[in-house]
Amino acid sequence: MRATGKTTRAIDEAIQKLFTHEVIIVPKTAYSATPGKLLNDKFPVCVDPDYMNGHAQREFLKLLKLRIRNEHPNVHLQEETSVIIFSVNGNSR
Repeated sequence: MRATGKTTRAIDEAIQKLFTHEVIIVPKTAYSATPGKLLNDKFPVCVDPDYMNGHAQREFLKLLKLRIRNEHPNVHLQEETSVIIFSVNGNSR
């Protein structure tokens, strides 16, 4: 099976939103995912395009964390119960 690149494009979009809004929210599982939603009307919620199919959201989060760690060391991660909050320079809520 050939990869389509949807997850890579979604990760690119999430990183763009992170640097535009300074904070993004990423649900840990599909059950807590709401695509396109803004938390407090200002922080984007980022999900995999196939978030309802199997473990796509977990894989998306794993790859996003890896890319952030490798390419953007100034980004802070705050783990909560059902989401991870990514913020630039420790900004949050």
